[in-house]
Amino acid sequence: MKRFVVLAGMVAALLAAAACGGSTQGQGTSTTTGTVTSDTGSSEATTSSGSGNSALPSDACSLMTPSEALQLHATGTGEASLIAGAPACQWSFGTTAVTVTVDAHLGVSQLNVTGPETNLTIGNHHAVQMEDTSDTAHCFISFEVTSSSRVDIQVVEAQSTPTATTCQGAMKIATVVEKHLPSS
Repeated sequence: MKRFVVLAGMVAALLAAAACGGSTQGQGTSTTTGTVTSDTGSSEATTSSGSGNSALPSDACSLMTPSEALQLHATGTGEASLIAGAPACQWSFGTTAVTVTVDAHLGVSQLNVTGPETNLTIGNHHAVQMEDTSDTAHCFISFEVTSSSRVDIQVVEAQSTPTATTCQGAMKIATVVEKHLPSS
């Protein structure tokens, strides 16, 4: 198994996303400290009915429509990729990079967190928000879809930005993504 390090977050245009207004539905409940890592094996790019997670989207770009991304000030369309074999989609929001990853084989409880962590409820889903303030501002939100699957949102600011601002932008994106997740 490969050790996949999840650096919570992605580049600085979340300032634009954070500035776009609106309220979020997250409710924080607990906190701890560190960096986020996850054990991942060779995940497949698509889910199969044998995985037990057939309702989980196999296309991470489908979790935020072009219209929704534009409303959050994305500077282009989502770009599909694979991260450790899991389907992912990346967007640019000015100087902020956002990646959404669908992990059909590991749940939220399988994250190894060594940074600030907050349990949230966003819409109808349990989520965990993690911060990494060691370099540029990073924020990571992981949705529990089932006990053995999750959807991760990573936001990284390219410029020096307070982590709290990065996480505000991540919450706006998480609120949009949550609407596209299967019921938990």
